[in-house]
Amino acid sequence: MGPEHPDVATSLNALANVLWHHSKLDEAESLCRQALALRQKIYTNDHPSVAQSMSDLGFVLSLKGSDEGLPKVLKESEKLLRGGLDMRKRLFGELHPSVAETAFNLARVLEAEGQFAEAEALFLQVLSNRKKLLGDQHPQLINTLHALTGVLWAQGRLSEAETMCAQELAIRRKRDGSHNRGVADALGEAWNPAQPAGASCGS
Repeated sequence: MGPEHPDVATSLNALANVLWHHSKLDEAESLCRQALALRQKIYTNDHPSVAQSMSDLGFVLSLKGSDEGLPKVLKESEKLLRGGLDMRKRLFGELHPSVAETAFNLARVLEAEGQFAEAEALFLQVLSNRKKLLGDQHPQLINTLHALTGVLWAQGRLSEAETMCAQELAIRRKRDGSHNRGVADALGEAWNPAQPAGASCGS
């Protein structure tokens, strides 16, 4: 196996995943860039591995840009996530888990950049697709409702945000019971207007 074998890129991505879980974003970014460059060299046309590397690098940059307040990093993240999203749609169609994942991460970046209208539209699309793919009580559906609550709150649309948060609370109660910690945390957020609802109704 040589240095340009597809398995090398897979290993780079796997190690990057471990690093970002440990908040080592600079190292994770470096490995993601290496994996993307290698995969773009191996695969000349649309390929799931290229789309994955674009999405992974875009995600790592979104964390770095948000944590450190770096607009240029967020802009690069947005570009990569848009590219990864478009490629995944071409490869898999609109209704696919990886399409929903990349769209969700792109919406997060747009929200961080203050592009609330487009972020909201993407969250709504992800919400619809995740309901079809995963059903009405999946944790990813709860996360999407939470994110949508946050972007509505950020626009000052408190009544709509309250509606979304109420939907999330209803799902949490149905899944976990009224005494679950997640339900308690979400309820506390709903009644604390000083903190954006997007910070704790999910992820």
